[in-house]
Amino acid sequence: MRHVGRLGMGILPAYRGQGLGRRLLREVLSRMFARGLLRVELEVFASNLPAIKLYEREGFVTEGRKRRARIWAASRTTSWLWNPMAGMVVRYQEPTGGDDLPPRGTVS
Repeated sequence: MRHVGRLGMGILPAYRGQGLGRRLLREVLSRMFARGLLRVELEVFASNLPAIKLYEREGFVTEGRKRRARIWAASRTTSWLWNPMAGMVVRYQEPTGGDDLPPRGTVS
């Protein structure tokens, strides 16, 4: 799976809302695709609507949802919170050439 890359990123609260996430995402994607990757995957909490909107604006599509994917302790007791993930969000680079690769935004 040398054509697939995974992306993880975050912006500290004090720096959000300044366009840094968009700039970071575009730079990282540019470098990933320049190295020959054709598919970039990431996961995001379903509750993180600003991040989901950013990824969608940059061409990512949701492929699915992971239910009960992450567990966070609610307190020092044995009470747990389950956080659903928005699933695998994927962006394709358009293939250059006659490869039999799926078009951008489709499931491989």
